[in-house]
Amino acid sequence: MTEREKMALGLWYDANFDPELCAQRDEAAARCLAFNNADPRDAAEKARLQKLLLPNAAEGAHVTAPFQTDYGYNCYIGAGTDINRGAYLMDGAKITIGEHCFIGPNCGMYTANHPLCYAERNRGFEQAEPITIGDNVWIGGDVTILPGVTIGSGAVIGRQRRHQGYPRRYPGLRQPLQAPPPHHRGRQGAGRVSFPQCTRPTVENTAQKNPPQPA
Repeated sequence: MTEREKMALGLWYDANFDPELCAQRDEAAARCLAFNNADPRDAAEKARLQKLLLPNAAEGAHVTAPFQTDYGYNCYIGAGTDINRGAYLMDGAKITIGEHCFIGPNCGMYTANHPLCYAERNRGFEQAEPITIGDNVWIGGDVTILPGVTIGSGAVIGRQRRHQGYPRRYPGLRQPLQAPPPHHRGRQGAGRVSFPQCTRPTVENTAQKNPPQPA
């Protein structure tokens, strides 16, 4: 199984050193550069470059430069959706945005998780969880959406919010959502957060999630 196949299945995979994935990110970076530097008065060229960068975006979806994505092919954007400037779609897993959504400036959608054990993190392991946004959603400026989150159709997300899976589903709402409580990621004290020592691997021991593959 390739690292790209593992990434698509939500398994732990080598994100930082796999040649295929590194080459794909380099290609996406080059396409982002071309898109972001295109003449905004040339609508036809902007549309061509957007389609090249985001092949799974519907006709009528509009993205304003500057825009960044890791791969591009994992971004599924519905017709009539407008993504304002400064967005970063970290699309290791599928990012689905429905139709007629308004995405405010500097929105970050991040599908990547990293091991808490620094030894495994330093080896380049990642795990990607999808992000799903329904139709007719309005997301304000500077909103961060973390791995595995689903936002229901019709929801309105206030600016400068962080949404990370408590709960993982947000139903359609007419009022701005309050930020969910943060994950408990370590012991806190004296204004600092510290993590337990890595006493045993977390990536290799996830056999039920990432079973050994036959030779």
